[in-house]
Amino acid sequence: MRQFSSLAFIKTLILGFIDSQRFMRFYIVDGLLRWRHKQTTSKTLLVVQIEGIGDYILFRNFLETLKTAERYRGYSITLCGNESYKDLAMTFDSQTVSDFIWVNHNSFKRHLFYRFALLAKIRRKGFEVVLNPVYSRDSILEDSIVRAAGARESVGCKGDFIHAKHWERKIFNRYYTELIDISPSAVFEFSKIKEYFEKLLGINISVRKPSLPSLLRQANDVKYAVVCPGALLSKRRWHIEKFLHLIDYLHSKYGLTSFLIGDIHDLPAQKEQQSIAERSYVTNMIGKSDLCQTIALIQGSLLVVSNDTSIAHIGAAADIPVVVISNGNHFGRFTEYPKELHPAVFYAYPPEIAGSRFSFEELVEKFKDGSSLNIQTIAVDTVKNLVDKALK
Repeated sequence: MRQFSSLAFIKTLILGFIDSQRFMRFYIVDGLLRWRHKQTTSKTLLVVQIEGIGDYILFRNFLETLKTAERYRGYSITLCGNESYKDLAMTFDSQTVSDFIWVNHNSFKRHLFYRFALLAKIRRKGFEVVLNPVYSRDSILEDSIVRAAGARESVGCKGDFIHAKHWERKIFNRYYTELIDISPSAVFEFSKIKEYFEKLLGINISVRKPSLPSLLRQANDVKYAVVCPGALLSKRRWHIEKFLHLIDYLHSKYGLTSFLIGDIHDLPAQKEQQSIAERSYVTNMIGKSDLCQTIALIQGSLLVVSNDTSIAHIGAAADIPVVVISNGNHFGRFTEYPKELHPAVFYAYPPEIAGSRFSFEELVEKFKDGSSLNIQTIAVDTVKNLVDKALK
């Protein structure tokens, strides 16, 4: 045990050293842009939101509020966004947003030339105002974009330290003209974003919940569920065999067809694909539909079953009953939808959470920065019971 602890400590030191080296390399190279002459363009506003699809779902409804609020009325809004949700933003928000700057998240974090060219492009735009509503600011992501823009007015969140060390915060806080303090009572991410914009704009915002306009689609007489068995991290993926047991249950008890959805990287192994193909009541759409097609599919479904991914947020925004299978990662912030946002989101957790005597607040404190609990300890019968509740 002691040897294992020593190895873990050494690994942490090495990874910390590598991260510090990368931070300093980016910070120095990015700093070269500060010497470039920048001419500010009046009434131009850049909003930085380069997090994932689910984050954008929770954020996007505030763009219209921003456009019509007195403080920035008449400003041209540019969104610096993650290209993973490009189709969604272009379809739903192109009338609110005047221009888009798309970021490949991985390339921006890893490739110096790509990064420098993108930051140079942002600086040339000469934005007068930059807004960064991301609570867990990342020094080499959102903070670096704010720094490169060099706007007269830059407003961010004080935030937490999940993606930045304390000394990094002290460095990058200097590039903001205002940092908004989000109250501890705003636990869920949507509530944090709402409070940011309310304090920024000095108004009470009437937006109650995340929502998406309905996409045009053909009438479909088939009753179906949408099932998402994928997730970015393996610790957040319930096993595909368990999903197949659940799909069988949806068909035998409720007569539902199931559509499997996800990114091309979510494709299961060949053996599991064969098991899927043998079920006539399953349509495998993994890697075969774009984001807007997926949203339309979800909007026409009776139920969404998903790991803790963006699909769960899309289902909630579409007012569809949702069953989420989660290991408790970022408990309270991205899971446990407040009932006033959507009353029909049900969560399956490992026994350490589901059977815990801890209060909600204690669970938030314990798992707010992440969870290493084993998602495979969630039983199929547990999820079946939640499906029964959701389909009542």
